[in-house]
Amino acid sequence: MKQWFAVATQPRKEARARANLLNQHFDVYLPCFKKMVRHARRQSWGLAPLFPGYLFVWMDPGAARWRAINSTVGVNHLVSQNDRPVPIDESVIAQIHDAEDGAGHVQLHELFPFSAGDEVRFLEGPLAESSGKVMEVSDQDRVAVLLKLLGREIEVAVRPGEIVRAAS
Repeated sequence: MKQWFAVATQPRKEARARANLLNQHFDVYLPCFKKMVRHARRQSWGLAPLFPGYLFVWMDPGAARWRAINSTVGVNHLVSQNDRPVPIDESVIAQIHDAEDGAGHVQLHELFPFSAGDEVRFLEGPLAESSGKVMEVSDQDRVAVLLKLLGREIEVAVRPGEIVRAAS
């Protein structure tokens, strides 16, 4: 039975690993998003992997020559446990696919439904039940929240799963 599996790539070699796995007839998914790239005094839009250092392979581990993945140029290793590949829940991949635009680029605001100005509440940790305002959603799975604490405003970076929209 075919399933999705995660493949750890060598640093910044996701595209090379993808090309080499495609040459070996594996079905490969490398979700990417548009990112502002700054170099010297120029800014331009480029593509970046949604999960730096990882891509996904759709295969049947009972039928595919999956051990060949580990020796593929650009690949570090197939994510495994006890010498068996660990499958990824298909709903996770489906959620990423659903967040893609017509060009196949992941729209971060679809995956992380917060935008600047949203009032949010912290779910756990020392800031549990505190509230703040979203300042920005970064491209690295972080949300910058402005929090009023002890009479001061402090900007805190959190993961999207650590906050929820405050009730209106």
